[in-house]
Amino acid sequence: MTEAMKGHLAMLCFSMLIAGSFALGSMAANHIAPTVLNAVRFLAAAVILGIAAHVVAGIPRKAFAAPWRYLLLGGSMGLYFVLMFEGLKTAEPVSAAAVFTLTPILSGVFGYLLLRQVTTGRMALALTVGAVGALWVIFDASWRDFTAFDVGR
Repeated sequence: MTEAMKGHLAMLCFSMLIAGSFALGSMAANHIAPTVLNAVRFLAAAVILGIAAHVVAGIPRKAFAAPWRYLLLGGSMGLYFVLMFEGLKTAEPVSAAAVFTLTPILSGVFGYLLLRQVTTGRMALALTVGAVGALWVIFDASWRDFTAFDVGR
């Protein structure tokens, strides 16, 4: 298998995991508090990744400098996931997943604004096609809903 094929396979697996998380999340959202659910998820991830990092490569002393970075990054990710699970209490999982697919465009915009990173033409085309597909799903292929910005409850 070529490196390109491995990359595509990894992306496909990642996409399936994300898609499944929205479906499972919508089933769990009304039965458990999002803060509790995500606290358990983040704690488990921290322990598993910490052990893996220590075993595989070791953790250098400089990684412990400025620990506020980890709190800022983890806090913003935690807030995102708590709000996502709150949203899944009312939104359809397919629409929520479609909104998630707009994240790369937001990354590109903020990458340009904050770091002056310029995307290639091919990447811009791919992001545009993905965004159009996401908007198609979010607005149920209705031009009227799109122009009225009728996203539902």
